[in-house]
Amino acid sequence: MVYSMLSEAAGAPDPAGFRETQLYRQCKAAGIIPSSADDLAEIHTSASPVADTATPSPDGQFGLPLVLYINGMWCPACAWVIEATVKKQPGVRNVTCNFATDQFRCEYDPVRTRPGTIAAAIDNLGYPAVDSAERSRDASRQRSDFIRLILSIFFSANVMMLSIALYSGFFTTIETDGVWKISVPIGVMATFVFFYGGWPIHKKGWYGLRAGKPGMEALILMGSSAAFLLSVVNLFQASLHLYFDTAAMLITLVLLGKLLENRAKTGIQKDLDTFFTLSPKKVRICSDAYPGGRYAGIGQLRKSDNFRLVAGEVSPADGTILSGNGRVDESAVTGEARPIGVKPGSLLKSGTRIVQGDLSVRADRVGPDSLLGQMIDTMNRALDQKIRLEGKTDRMLRFFVPAIAALAAVTVLGCLLSGLPIRDAIIRGVTVLVISCPCALGIAIPLARVAGIGSAAARGILIRNFSSFDNIGGVDAFILDKTGTLTTGNWSMVRMWVPDPNSADEMLSVAAGLEENADHPIAIEIRAAAEKKGIAPAAITETEHRENGVIGRWKGLPVRIGSRRFSVPDKQGVIPGHINQASPQEAVLSHIFMSVADRLAAVFSFGDQIRNTAGATIDELKKGARRIVLVSGDEQTVTRQVAAQLDIDEYHGAMKPGDKADVVAGLSRSGYVTAMVGDGVNDAPALAAADLSVALYSGYHMGKEAADITLMRGEPDQLLDFLHLARRVTKNILQNLWASSIYNICCIPLAIIGVFSPLVAATAMLLSSLSVTGNTLLFIRRDRGKSDRTKETGQ
Repeated sequence: MVYSMLSEAAGAPDPAGFRETQLYRQCKAAGIIPSSADDLAEIHTSASPVADTATPSPDGQFGLPLVLYINGMWCPACAWVIEATVKKQPGVRNVTCNFATDQFRCEYDPVRTRPGTIAAAIDNLGYPAVDSAERSRDASRQRSDFIRLILSIFFSANVMMLSIALYSGFFTTIETDGVWKISVPIGVMATFVFFYGGWPIHKKGWYGLRAGKPGMEALILMGSSAAFLLSVVNLFQASLHLYFDTAAMLITLVLLGKLLENRAKTGIQKDLDTFFTLSPKKVRICSDAYPGGRYAGIGQLRKSDNFRLVAGEVSPADGTILSGNGRVDESAVTGEARPIGVKPGSLLKSGTRIVQGDLSVRADRVGPDSLLGQMIDTMNRALDQKIRLEGKTDRMLRFFVPAIAALAAVTVLGCLLSGLPIRDAIIRGVTVLVISCPCALGIAIPLARVAGIGSAAARGILIRNFSSFDNIGGVDAFILDKTGTLTTGNWSMVRMWVPDPNSADEMLSVAAGLEENADHPIAIEIRAAAEKKGIAPAAITETEHRENGVIGRWKGLPVRIGSRRFSVPDKQGVIPGHINQASPQEAVLSHIFMSVADRLAAVFSFGDQIRNTAGATIDELKKGARRIVLVSGDEQTVTRQVAAQLDIDEYHGAMKPGDKADVVAGLSRSGYVTAMVGDGVNDAPALAAADLSVALYSGYHMGKEAADITLMRGEPDQLLDFLHLARRVTKNILQNLWASSIYNICCIPLAIIGVFSPLVAATAMLLSSLSVTGNTLLFIRRDRGKSDRTKETGQ
């Protein structure tokens, strides 16, 4: 196949003459094509079997990703059945199925299997699996489910009405012929509801039982089948004890409840779906042939390609604006509601909507490497995570269904031993099966997880670790980095001091040479200052980047640039006393030192502003009697100045990244639950050492960040937003768990002693699931209302 495609591209239209082509001769000489029959036989003899070559490597660097959307999952047990089944398929690994988002993800070896085979295995379980394109065209399946429900309601209602007439035989005399005339229509309509209406339930329940992993559907299957079969037996005996109404209404109520629950679940997923569909499917790529742009599939966009955006379109990649002015809306990515102005040279984030203007953009990062791609991947990973409490709940659910089936059998046996008729004993067992369904308990946490992550995303807060919602409530020590966290990090070089004024240009050239390949804001500012003066970077050899600076050799002499302790370890040279005096326009001055041959050669002073929201954030954090610590790699005098302005009593300056991690570790050893707030790049060791890590997005590749939470707008007050949101999410989880637990604790004993009938049990079961779903939906609506009011006030 490869040879055929290459031949076609090389212009060899006649397949019969392929041996005469230059391409064939080159492939033969390179050993790609065997040169003789003996060579071919040797290759076949020494080759490994196909199955062996397709075996995945231990490091997991194989396979293709597959994402499917699953229809018809009713509780986490459904997701568990799907995972367990697909894991048995050859060539498949890293299988996850998320009930809350209806999303299935895995990696597959294309040599051993294909997506259609995996989707078919899921379909056979009774859960239709579709890709993202088919998901958007899923209206026909929803219409089919709605028709199934309407027909089930119609026939079940008639079954109930005729059953009332039949039950009158307990109080008056009805002839056998009359019993038949009423019972047979009831049986026919109930049979239609049982087989047609209950087909999705029976299919899922049967496959769950066959796989040894029964879920809610298995309980409904056993309960409705017991009532239906008992009714069939009694029907042929012309008995009045028919329970067709129980079987029919049980199935109808389940279908109705799941339809309502799925609609509510769709509302809960709205924020996530909006975020996941941000990436456009097409892009207008500009080329020499089409300078105005030509639409192509998003997969054809490559790094360094130029593309065009106009008002109403969404940027598919991170890029730099080459031409055009306009206004853009970054709210979907950062949570910032106000549109911002852009111009040539401005950076454009993927997922940003163009409000006004016609922009030409160069693609810098595309696909999974773009900001939006990284955010979507991070959110998917967070959605797949489970907190400790949820893991215990899931393990309990795996044994819950078999335990309930055993309890129902014991209930039937106990009723028979106590002298109850067999029909009453069976109906009581059916009631236990139905009312004990663990759906409410299973969906309590997954729905709250989707709601919490979606609400956070709408605020520009990216969650890597869902347990952060629970962990932040116990934090009693916040360690905050200075530069880029409490200050803007937008460095501007205010002044440059050198011992010899005549050497200023030369020293600036050396500094630009040392920082030539660095991407730190200070390095960018030094290079910009040199370029503005028309000074070329000096030729520096043996460059090496260290924790607190850069070293190299210039004209054979060692040169260093970075902090004072790094650049001038022995304090060689006179450091002027006036360099810490800030200009009136700058709130904070920070200094970078450069030495030549271990003697001070230059001091670069940079101005930085304290963020507008920093003071209010610190004041709010202090209200919880929390310990606040400021750490910085900047000089102690500068750190002290910022701490004084923000009213922070404890601060540490001139710290390397490892020193910051030591501060965090020391507080942890003292019994504090720590949270580190930094820029996510050079604070990685401290972030990793903390119980909770929070990064302010700094524009770097997100893969470099090691944080549980990323504040995409880059403002510290987003930390307060997350604190308030985490309290509400945790409260919602506890409410859901308590509601579902109380339901099971109270209702199962009542079902065992016969207080409830199967119909009451089915209604109670569905109300318990709907109460959990409704409580989460109510949380979402209240949260959206608060978010909308915040945007209206511009806060």
